[in-house]
Amino acid sequence: EIVQIYRGLDADTWQAQYLCNKVDISGNVYKFDENVHVAPWKYDSNRDVFWGMDFGYHDPMVILFAQKDDLGSIRVFDEIYMRFVLVQDVAEVVRTKGYKKPIVAFCEPTAKYLKAEWQRIKYADGKTDVFNVRSAPKNAREISVGIKAVQQRLCDNQGRATLFIDPKCENLIKEFKTYHWRH
Repeated sequence: EIVQIYRGLDADTWQAQYLCNKVDISGNVYKFDENVHVAPWKYDSNRDVFWGMDFGYHDPMVILFAQKDDLGSIRVFDEIYMRFVLVQDVAEVVRTKGYKKPIVAFCEPTAKYLKAEWQRIKYADGKTDVFNVRSAPKNAREISVGIKAVQQRLCDNQGRATLFIDPKCENLIKEFKTYHWRH
């Protein structure tokens, strides 16, 4: 059982939770402050919905559900974070959420097969394709471009945060706090 747990955790979580070691946060990729960036947001059916997707099997399959507020800030209000599941299984979880169809879902550009498979799945009404899946723009295929875009949302050049995470998105919050540069 412990081997299964080990395989399902990232190195920092294993170090902190099972070996009782303090994790070094000095090399964090993001300047993420829970006191600033974690703020409640209730899904608003009158607003557009956007999804961010990262396909995985051993690594988690992640879908982030977000909306823009009146100031243009991005509010991530829910997440799906699952390992060892197929696209169809995740689609069923999406259906149970009850959110309206997103206007666009952004996914990693390397997942062409899964993107095509996901586009064939029907939305909750059983008729409509789930959504318009788009790969990240060509200039965003470099990891550094995506990281810079998120860093800019966490703190723009005027010192304002324009990305906020609902407290129930525990996995995303943990990822922000533990994502490190490799040395």
